Amino acid sequence: MEIWHIPLLFLGGLACGIINALAGGGSFVTLPLLLWMGLPPQVANATNRVAILLQTGAGIATYHKHGVRPWRRLPPVAIPTALGAVLGAWLAAHIDPESFRR
Repeated sequence: MEIWHIPLLFLGGLACGIINALAGGGSFVTLPLLLWMGLPPQVANATNRVAILLQTGAGIATYHKHGVRPWRRLPPVAIPTALGAVLGAWLAAHIDPESFRR
């Protein structure tokens, strides 16, 4: 990584956070940025997922702090979501890198 990548990554992360807070889809900024910097597709995707996990945790904490707690509605949504996430992660890890890049 070159020194000039650091501010670019910072700005990309900032843009991603703002976009995700407003509407979602910040990965449209960060994933191409990580690929452009030379990361292999699966590594770029995994790196991007770490940021999404942290943003999700911050969102959950904020909703909880403001009293928004729809815990009863969570299991019917969380179970298929978790299964889809595991399947998606497995597919992303096993797909051909060139196919993943496209």
